[in-house]
Amino acid sequence: MSVLKKVDIEYLKSHEAVIRQAKAIVFDPSLEPEVIEYLIDAYKEIPLFLDPVSDDYALKIKPYVSRLFCVKPNQRELGVLAEMPTETVDDCIKAAKSLIAKGLKSIYVSLGKQGALYCDKDACLHKKLFEESDVVNASGAGDGFFAGAIYGYLNDLGIEKTMDIALAAGIANIRSEKNINPKLSMDYINEILKS
Repeated sequence: MSVLKKVDIEYLKSHEAVIRQAKAIVFDPSLEPEVIEYLIDAYKEIPLFLDPVSDDYALKIKPYVSRLFCVKPNQRELGVLAEMPTETVDDCIKAAKSLIAKGLKSIYVSLGKQGALYCDKDACLHKKLFEESDVVNASGAGDGFFAGAIYGYLNDLGIEKTMDIALAAGIANIRSEKNINPKLSMDYINEILKS
């Protein structure tokens, strides 16, 4: 995490020409608050994606959520962000909709064995997890899921296909001892989707 201390405002300014060409910006919640504020203000025309990664970081980024394009909390992190109960899928839908009402453009919520939820101003979609018995390590499931969601967004795949890819990417990671499966690719994701 110490490398992120080197990502300050001056660093971002020195790479502005590259950043401005991005179709999306995915950033880490452990950046300093002034860096997060700068990213949001300086690059508001570029979709900003963020995974809160923990309850503590969810609390830290809570003031910024209404200004982001997309966040991907788990159930507990969603509860922190929305200040609402998130025990059931219905609770999560209400909490996600409350964040959308405050200005967040879209949200993916990882629900563990219950699958995942997507909401934006137009709709909410809950997809159940595919049958999966090969759980080796669950640590990278959310990372794979969010990567799949961002991939779907960047390739204009629509929410149904994006959710399938995101869930399959999460499954790819839980099949590996490593947090990120070295086999993770679209070919591997398509193999999972076919099975």
